[in-house]
Parts: sequence; C-alpha cells; structure tokens
Amino acid sequence: MKRAFIFFGLFSLALAFGLVPLAFAQESDQAASPQQGSPEEEEEIKIDEQMEVVGIRRSLTTAAEIKKVEVGVVDAITSEGIGRFPDTNLAESMQRIPGVSIDRRNNEGNQVSVRGFGPSFNLVTLNGRQMPAAATQKQEGDSTAEQSRAFNFAEISPDSIAGVKVYKSSRADVTTGGIGATVDINTARPFDLGERTLVGSIKGLADTSNAEGEDFTPEASFLVSDIFLGGRFGALLTGSYSVRDSRESFVGTDGWLRVGNANIDDSAIDRSLNPTGQVWLPRNLVVDQSDHERSRFNGQAVFQFVPNSRFKATIDYTVSEYEDTIERSQTGIWFESPNPSGATDANGTVINPTINSNPATNVGALDFQGYSDVVKTENDSVGINLDFQLADNLNFTLDVHDSTSEAQPDGISSDFLVILSGPLGVSTTVNYDGGDIPSTSINDSDVPIVNPHLSGGYDDAHGLRPNIDLLRNKGVKNQVQQAQFAGQWANLSGGALRSIHFGAAVTDYEIDTSWIFDLGVQGQPACATCNDLVTLSETEFTEVFPTTLIFNARSVFDEFVGGLPSVFDLTNANKHRVSEETTSAYVQFDWEAEISGMPFKALGGIRYEKTDVTGTTIQNNPEAMVYISPTEFRAQFSDEETAYSLADEYDVFLPSLSTSLELRQNLITRFSYGRSLARPDLNSMKPALLIGDARPGGPYNASQGNPGLKPYISDNIDLSIEWYYQNGSYAALTYFRKWVDNYIVSVINQGTIVGDLGFELTDPNPQDDPNFPANTAGGPDDEVIVWDILSFENGESASVDGWELALQHMFQGTGFGGQLNFTMVDGDVEYDVRALDQSVALTGLSDSANLVVFYETSRIKIRTAYNWRDEFLLSANQLRQMNEPVFIEAYGQWDIRLGYDLLMRGGMTIYVEGLNVTGEPMKAHGRFDNQFLLYAEQEPRYNVGLRSRF
Repeated sequence: MKRAFIFFGLFSLALAFGLVPLAFAQESDQAASPQQGSPEEEEEIKIDEQMEVVGIRRSLTTAAEIKKVEVGVVDAITSEGIGRFPDTNLAESMQRIPGVSIDRRNNEGNQVSVRGFGPSFNLVTLNGRQMPAAATQKQEGDSTAEQSRAFNFAEISPDSIAGVKVYKSSRADVTTGGIGATVDINTARPFDLGERTLVGSIKGLADTSNAEGEDFTPEASFLVSDIFLGGRFGALLTGSYSVRDSRESFVGTDGWLRVGNANIDDSAIDRSLNPTGQVWLPRNLVVDQSDHERSRFNGQAVFQFVPNSRFKATIDYTVSEYEDTIERSQTGIWFESPNPSGATDANGTVINPTINSNPATNVGALDFQGYSDVVKTENDSVGINLDFQLADNLNFTLDVHDSTSEAQPDGISSDFLVILSGPLGVSTTVNYDGGDIPSTSINDSDVPIVNPHLSGGYDDAHGLRPNIDLLRNKGVKNQVQQAQFAGQWANLSGGALRSIHFGAAVTDYEIDTSWIFDLGVQGQPACATCNDLVTLSETEFTEVFPTTLIFNARSVFDEFVGGLPSVFDLTNANKHRVSEETTSAYVQFDWEAEISGMPFKALGGIRYEKTDVTGTTIQNNPEAMVYISPTEFRAQFSDEETAYSLADEYDVFLPSLSTSLELRQNLITRFSYGRSLARPDLNSMKPALLIGDARPGGPYNASQGNPGLKPYISDNIDLSIEWYYQNGSYAALTYFRKWVDNYIVSVINQGTIVGDLGFELTDPNPQDDPNFPANTAGGPDDEVIVWDILSFENGESASVDGWELALQHMFQGTGFGGQLNFTMVDGDVEYDVRALDQSVALTGLSDSANLVVFYETSRIKIRTAYNWRDEFLLSANQLRQMNEPVFIEAYGQWDIRLGYDLLMRGGMTIYVEGLNVTGEPMKAHGRFDNQFLLYAEQEPRYNVGLRSRF
C-alpha cells in the first residue's frame, strides 16, 4: 500500500504546516465575531447554509433541482456534505435512483444496471472522462467469462465524490458508450469548495459474517482544501483507506450439463414440453467457505490556477488500490463421470443424481479443495483541464488525461488450488427438489477405517488422496488516453438560440489480457500426513455436508511438492490485445422560447464517431488433447508462440433532440429522442480459437472471438411529466423505449480443430475406460473430437420499454421526508427456457423499487432505505455449460443510518450505519426453478463512525 502511505504522509505534512491550527484559528475569529442575532452573523449563517450545511434534505433538494433544470431526462445524487455520501458504497447510493439497479459481490455493491441494461451497456465517466476498467474473473478458462468494460464501484470510496449525474437521454456533448445510461462521477475541486476546508472521518466496520479476521476493521478518510496567493491558486488533497474482514459462505452448482441419458431414467419427461428428450445433469454440488481480507485505498490531488477571470487550469491525479486476499475451502461432489444415475422430472432435469466412488478403480466422487486467492486492481489517472474565456460570448476548454486500470499487476497469481480427493467407497445422492438448498444423502459405510480411533467416514482425513494442484491467473491492463476539445458560443444579442456547443475528441482505448494456466496432476494413495494439515469443521449448510475439511492450499502444496509436480507440458499462457482508436466530433444547439406563454427549451445536436479496431492474440497453439482423468481433458501446447491479428473499422452518426415544456409553473413535460451505442464486450473480440471446458465423453467446448463486431446501436425515446409542487418535493412519471440493432448473439457451430502437429485434435480414450492411464495424449489414429465452438456475430434486434414512477416529498416543518420510486421494464425478446438454441438474451432486465424514509433535525439524522429488484437474467452462459442461463432471484435489502451532530452547526457528527440488516441471502437458478445454481449467505454489516469538518 505504498500509495496509501504517500497520501497519508502528505496529509501529515499538511497538518504540520499549520492547516489545522489555521482552522482552529478561524473558530477563534468566529468567537470574536458580532453577537448572535446581529445582521452580520445572520448573513454569515445564510451564506453557510447555502454553501456548507449538510444533510439528507439538502442532498435530495439539490438533486431534485438538477433534475428540474436539465432539458433531457437526468437523475442525480449529491453528497450530503463534503466527504459524506448517502451510502458507504457509491453503487449502493446510485441504486436509489429510478431505473438503476446493482449487482452485488460478497454482499457489497459492485456494478450498475440501468433500465434493464446490464453493466456492459452503461458507460461510467469521471469528471467527463472515459475511464478504464480491469477485473479478475473467477472462471474455469480464458474463454468462459465475459471481459466487461463495466466499472467496478466497489473500488471507489464515496468520500471525495461531490455528486453523480445519470444521463438517461442522449446528448451530443456526452461521451458515448452507454445505451442504458452514461454515469458521470464528479469529484471535489478547490475553487468549488471556496474557503479553507478540512474534513476527516474515522469509523469501525463490523461485518457479522466474519469468522477468522478482526471483528472491527478501520476506515479513515480526509480532505484538505485551500485557496492561496490572493485567490489565484487552489489545492486539494483527499485520501481514504478501509479494511473489511468477512466470510462468504455459499452452496453452488457450476452448471447444468446437457448430457445423454445412458444411466438416467427419463421416463417422466413430458415430450410436449421437451420434444427432444434433452437431459440436464448438474456438473457438481459444492459448499464453499471463503475468508476475505479486503483493503481499499483511494487518493486524489487537485491543483487549480486562476490568474485572471478568463483562464483556469486544473491538474489532477487520482489513484486507487483494491486488494482482496481470500482463503477458500470447498467440499464438492462431481457428477458427470463415471456414469451417474438418477431420474428426471417432466422438464428433463435430473432431480436425484447419484454418484458412487469405486475402490476397485481408484475413482472417487467427493473432493476437498483449498484455494489461496488474491484479487488486486490498481487504478491511476492524471489529467489536465484548461478553460479559456476568449470573449464574453466564447469559451474553449481542452481536457487531456491518461488513465490506467490493471488487474493482477506484476503477475500476481489470482487463483491457486489444491484438491484432496475424499476416501473411496462413498455414495452420494442429491435431492434437487426446488427448495432453497439441495439436500444430500451420503452413504460412507463402505469407507475403510484407516485409523480405529476415527469413523472411517467421508471426512476421515486419513483417507484423503492428494490429487491436483492448479494455478490460474487472468491479468488485465486497460489504458485510456483521451484528448477532448469543447467550445461554447453564447448568443448575447437575444433570440431563441441561446448557445451553440461544439467539440472534438480523440480516444485511444487499449486493453491487454493474459491468461496463465498451470496444472499439476498426480493421483496418490491415501496419505498418512494429510491428517496433520487439515481441520474438521462444521459447515454453514449441514443439510448438504454436515462437516468439511479446511486446509491451506499453499501448505499442502509445499508438503507434497515432490509428489504433486507441475506438468509443464500442460502449462498454457496466452496474451490478447484489443485496441480501439476513436475520433469524434459534435455540434449541439440550445434553444429557449415561449409557446403560448409556456417556457420551452430544446437541446439538439449530432455526433459523429469513427473507430478503428485491432484484435491481436499471441498464444501457444494446442498440439493434442491429454487425458487426465474420467472427468478431465486438457490441451498439450506447442513450445512456439503464434500471433494472430485482425482489424476492422466502423463509423456512426448519433443525432439527439431533447425538449422540455413548462405547462404551468413547476409542471414540466419532456420529450427526448437520441441514438446511442455500446461497444461489444472484450472477450468476444479476441481473434484466436480457445479451448474451454473439455471432458471425456463431452461436452467439448471452444470459442473464437470476432474483432469485426459492430457496436450495439440503439434508438431511444423518453417522454415524461414532472410536477415540482414544493421545495425539494416532486412527482414524476417517465415512459421510455429503446430499439437496439446489431445485437451481438452467440452462435455454436460444430467442427474440428487442427492442432499444431498437423492432425485434428482427438480423444485418446473414446471408450471412456476408467482404468485408462493419466497424462496420455491423443494421436492421429484416435477418434476425432467434434467441438462445440462458440462464436459471435451481429444481426439481431431487440426492443425494451418501461415506466419509471418517482415521488419525493418533504413534510414541511416536521423533519420528515421520503422517496418512493418504481421501475417496470419489459422487452420483446424474453428468454425462452424451452428453446435450446436461443441466440438473443437481454441480460439485466428486471423491475425494481426503492423506498427511503428519513427524519432530520438540526442534530438528529435518521434514514431507512429499502431496495428491491425482481428476478433477472444475469448471463446466458453458465460457468461449465455454454448456452445455459443464470437467473438471479428477486432480492430485497434494508439499510439504516443514524447520525447525531455533536456541534450545533454540524461540524462533528457521530453515526451508525447498518447494511442488509435482515441478512437477506442471494439465490440463483438455471433454466428451471429446480436447476439450483447458488444460495449465498449475506450477513448484516454495521459501521460506527465520527466525521468532523473545520
């Protein structure tokens, strides 16, 4: 955390050079000011209320005013005061906006969806600048997870954020990339704050799920800002650092495989529902216990120079570091081989799969896995903004920035795994009855008693057999270099045309990804020393596995470094780069007039963009498929690297028009039309052919990206009516519709793959012989594998429409107030669970609602919030099975905040926050309700803090 020490060191220097004494000196000066009630003091308090008074009411009133004065459909959230945002996580604050929903990871807000469009369809900018995003996904292979452009809000602290605007309707002067919305995050600036300001906060975080870490972890932040040199120079420094210790506990199934029915009783299948008799078998069932230690640092330095009233220069540097160290233990059953049995329901879902381990063949059915994971992201951004007022009616700005986001910097391994196979002789049946959690029936009576003092059951550590060690790492580096020029001509002579906005920009977007895979395999007999390396523990889900064995992956690997060697001919490393060079220009006209005495505003313009795309892959090509076990195939790769590169280009015109008409005072109707775009996810643009999940007997999955994919193009309309009936209070009803063309679809084609040795990749064990020797490579005379090759193309279209209802009311003179909003979203392409070849899926589409109730006086601040999101399609691909959906079930969460100002004018506040206070779990299922995928416990989190401002 070198950057954190640098920033907090700067803060210490600021204190040493007298900023705090100066702040206290101000208080002394105020003590010598005129008596309370004098005109001078009343004027001072009035100014203070306009510039400094914080609180829920002020924040909501400001956001309502922003919404009112905008011409298009714009929503906003603003800080309740410098360094104080409504929620502890920026995404969790944004979910209060109508139409905005969030995804959660480990019970923390992660990414945003807007109006039913998932994170990849929304662009996030920082002070108007397009920002990079890098993430490390938990995945089986390089081709099995989407590489999204979406920004991860868990990485940014809200302490230095002044406000957020969500542009739901299109504008020519707003950076493109979001069909759902463009989200612009604005940070504090010295001249915006004005006088000398010092803000600091410290709080303790208590995550009730924590088991191994600290019960209370710290979070601290500061902001220092001042104006120097007679008002010509301003400087601001902010920093925040937080640690969160937590335990993540879940039951999960990686995917529902489409299989044959050799040992499955399929007599219950209703052929009117399932004409082909397709059978779905769960890949596995696991209980996962993960202990997290998450740290986050954010810092920003801003310097502004204003030599005269016509020029302002701003230089800023923003940095963040996010790191999550995870120790995971997992107990799991794997069903797909050898030959599980069971029976299906009417849909074809195997509802009671049974698997037996076979002592005669040394094949087991139950494994214990230990992970040592590190997820780390570093973000840096440096920018310069020059603002020139060349004449009274002409203004120019030039903004340049260079920003980088890097996941797994310096080659840090993200995923290290060791598998200890359970004792032989265990038989397990799982009951997928459609309940929250499947139940299991374990028969371990045939497990030999290795030690007479132990039971000889499935969790007998003496029966463990060291099996596999595995290292996976997905490294990502995303860099955005952008130069933006903007001009504004103001019509000072009167008339309907008020101003003309124009500009141009050049954006270089480059993302590098690297995938490293290193597998070590060595089946072992029962080990005598395993008992010293594992701990027997009761699970959170006793109906699945009453007990589990917990161990550290690194410790076990070190113990068996001679017995579990890396199989280097299975090591795979490949690198990918996608480069986009975009040149854009726009012009926008701003009109104001009256129609029959009603104020009318219009904002119309057009934007042109041209983008050159290049996709490059450097990889070791596969030579042959290697048989690992009855459940595992891996590719053997050549020693030489091969580079592939494909290029394409596209250009677009994006018109937009927004109008507002004030029918009568404070009753406003709006209409907007605009064309917007969203660019494809990056994983779908890699040109190389990549082997994914491959199992003896199938499935055999591979994928190939397409750099020639065109962007999604959406024509959008918005129609709203809004009534601002008193200060801070309004009611609004909005209808929206989006027609999306060039929708990117996934297509699976069957074909063979020619390896680097010149023959098509083959199956070395087509008879699925469980005694077949491990590490055997397929040769040219073996049976050729026919692969399911996932590829991507444009061509489909879809439309989404919906309604947003919002009500915000301040009960005048009582301190009470509240918000209520509800969003209904519908699309013309609904995911058909009966169709096996659906190519279009609208992810993220769901209804949502928010309720916020607060009570606020000069000292007391109480806020309760409820957020609800209906079931939605998260992905059209499961981890272990392409073209199988992941549905997140309906979810609701209660949050509370209690605050008390220790000083009359709000200079020091003590507060308590509770998030997900009822401990609502997260649940997911596949194609049908009983195709269980996930049940994740989510315990309440509480924060106790003190915030002070001078």
